[in-house]
Amino acid sequence: MVALAVLGALGGYLWLKSYLGSEGFLQEVNARISETLEAEAGFSEFSWDGMEVRAPRFTARGANLIRDITLEDLETEVRFSSLLRR
Repeated sequence: MVALAVLGALGGYLWLKSYLGSEGFLQEVNARISETLEAEAGFSEFSWDGMEVRAPRFTARGANLIRDITLEDLETEVRFSSLLRR
């Protein structure tokens, strides 16, 4: 049972790492950001290093509240404890 739990955890970690680095994840994030900001918005790419993520560029262009935003060299760290607290 312990071996299955370890294999399951390892498999889940590898799947999550693969998904977070995928084009599909980037497209999903960009679509949700565009919808929320009511603008054409998105990150150019994500670069993951463990739980740290970097994005070289973010742009948003719209006709309402947001007209034109460009940000460069963004980085953050994902912490699961924050996700558990909501």
